[in-house]
Amino acid sequence: MKQLSNYGIVLLFGALLLSPLSIWAQEQVSGTVTDENGAPLPGATVLVEETNQGTTTDFDGNYQINAAQGQTLVFSYVGYESHSVAVSTSSSINMQLQAANELEEVIITALGLERETAELGYAVSKVDGGEISQRPEGDIGRLLIGKAAVQSS
Repeated sequence: MKQLSNYGIVLLFGALLLSPLSIWAQEQVSGTVTDENGAPLPGATVLVEETNQGTTTDFDGNYQINAAQGQTLVFSYVGYESHSVAVSTSSSINMQLQAANELEEVIITALGLERETAELGYAVSKVDGGEISQRPEGDIGRLLIGKAAVQSS
């Protein structure tokens, strides 16, 4: 009976040693996400498919995420096609995303809800992107002076 008890302890110890192997198998994958011209995409999303793990790229388009070999990374960015890549033995994966579509307009409401312009019950100002890009100013607030209506309370 004592030999059976020792055998059980050895099996339990072996199971405890082998259980974290899936965690140890994960390694840090890093790289850069760029557009079709090679410009970095800050704020691009990198997700490990079928998990809740994810990260975003920094200002230079760089990212770091933990993923195991064989898992799939999904790269996405607003206005660009999403792309998936399986993690291999390489710890560096650089991704170049292709433009998918252009946004026609963005409506920003105080409540964060999307609505048609006609449905809004308050003032709406429309500023053409071309007008802003023609002026060499670093402050967006100064660019909008005289272009967007301001209501004082």
